[in-house]
Amino acid sequence: MPFWGESAFQNFSSGMMSSLETLHDPCYGLAGCYFGSCFFGEIWSVFFKSNAILSLDSLSLEVIWSCLPMVILASVAFPSLLLLSKQETLGKPLFTLKMISNQWSWASEYDHHNSYDHLLDFDEIEVLSNLETPVFLPSGKVVRILLSSSDVLHSLGLPSLGVKLDSVPGRINSTIIDGSSSVSIGSCYELCGTGHSAMPVSFILF
Repeated sequence: MPFWGESAFQNFSSGMMSSLETLHDPCYGLAGCYFGSCFFGEIWSVFFKSNAILSLDSLSLEVIWSCLPMVILASVAFPSLLLLSKQETLGKPLFTLKMISNQWSWASEYDHHNSYDHLLDFDEIEVLSNLETPVFLPSGKVVRILLSSSDVLHSLGLPSLGVKLDSVPGRINSTIIDGSSSVSIGSCYELCGTGHSAMPVSFILF
């Protein structure tokens, strides 16, 4: 569950989010070390007036500044690709959840069973955009989510499940989740108009 004033990730409720957090922490530390070394290097050169080393040729320096970024990028890219592969090989989905994003609400459909929010007028859909109509999914089961948009760009974000999926008109994007028992609260992550801030969504895994 999200809490006011949080500065870290929400408690994860899926194996994928746990893996993402495991990848994030060393990458964040690596970026902090790089920024810190550059920042204190600049402070040292400005306040302690160290003289620059004049050199027309330095093979070792060229090797370092060519190879070091490659090593850093490879150390980030390799586990990221492993996570992408893992996400696509979670197993055969139990069923498919189809979602359509609208200004400013979400419509859901479990396989071939239509949800009732397609039948409501705009005022009632505004009420539905509150967390009164959550999506119910079985916990511990693999579920595929298909997402598209009926109007403008949207983005489905569920931090505790590790889901951030763009919703594009005329295109169907998909992802797979396998969350544990939890209540996952998310929102639209794409600026989609005046009602963007009032477009929450909740998933209850039971």
